[in-house]
Amino acid sequence: MNTATENTRVMRFAQSLVQTTVLSLLTWILGPTPAAGQGAGNLPPGGVTEINTANKSVIATAPFPNNANGVVVTPDGSRMYATNRDVGQVTVFSTSTNVPLLVIPVGNGNDNLGLAISPDGSVVYVANQSSGTVTVIPTATNTVVRTIPTGVEPIWITFSADGSRAYVSNQVSGTISVIATASGSVIANIFGFACPFESKMTLDSSKLLVSSQCDDSLKVVNLASNAVVNSIPTGPNPRGIALTPDGTRAYVAD
Repeated sequence: MNTATENTRVMRFAQSLVQTTVLSLLTWILGPTPAAGQGAGNLPPGGVTEINTANKSVIATAPFPNNANGVVVTPDGSRMYATNRDVGQVTVFSTSTNVPLLVIPVGNGNDNLGLAISPDGSVVYVANQSSGTVTVIPTATNTVVRTIPTGVEPIWITFSADGSRAYVSNQVSGTISVIATASGSVIANIFGFACPFESKMTLDSSKLLVSSQCDDSLKVVNLASNAVVNSIPTGPNPRGIALTPDGTRAYVAD
């Protein structure tokens, strides 16, 4: 099986984009259609930086009491959720004022890294690495309604396009937990990874691309069978993944 079979061609960046355990910079991008994906926040000093994508200038920095790490923006662009990695919290911001609105406790320790917002913007999932759980927060109430046990050290979350599934990368377990969002339960575990990190859904939602840090590869998961069907060699320590708009290429930061 090759990359043509998987309809995915992978190219390595000429420069390494990720060299540390946590990405050291977040560019919170606000445009006509705000992104709802995960990102990494600024390490000390705390803050989330807003950048004008037209001229690449810094517009503002939202204050942050601790180390900002993961960040998502609601589909309507009105709210931003950022993880406070040192204290087990999520801070909710108004994007119009860059002012924190409230703080939501999550997990039972630090290292709350990844978070994701559902495609319809109704719920935020937070990966609690230290406690091995995912916290569920409806955006209508901003209260914790469920804590879902996953594998060991969950670090990244990707929703399916219809929001019915959430895929959680478990670093130490070497698995992807598949959560049925309607019931809030893990319905499957996908094996075959070595320190899985970031994941991206293909445009047709048939496959999940997962960076596998400890064996220097990009895994291709068939979501119909929940099985790894291809392993593509990358450079050392792959992490970030980006897809071209037409979905024909994936770029892996290693």
